[in-house]
Amino acid sequence: MKPKGGEDEYGTATFTKVDENHTKISIILKNVEMRSAEDAGLFVGPCSSISATPQYDLAAVIKGKSETTLNVNYSALAGGDVQSVRVFSKPLNAQSSYWVCGDVK
Repeated sequence: MKPKGGEDEYGTATFTKVDENHTKISIILKNVEMRSAEDAGLFVGPCSSISATPQYDLAAVIKGKSETTLNVNYSALAGGDVQSVRVFSKPLNAQSSYWVCGDVK
């Protein structure tokens, strides 16, 4: 995950198959300021042309870490419409929002 919108944060998002119907998404960010929680989500489209609404909301990133288990098959996420993971601080349409994004590979 790389910084966007003037932010210096960076990190990783890892998808782990829990079982046939569940996938865990773990986010770890570096260079994080100790501010309140940041929102996170899985989005349709790559970071270069991302939709405004997440397809799946993830647990808030607190002090650079988040872990969410979704009731979604791993293959559906890894090979489906989800193409990016985004962490953001303000409403997605706010001009001054900062964010970190990574394309799902």
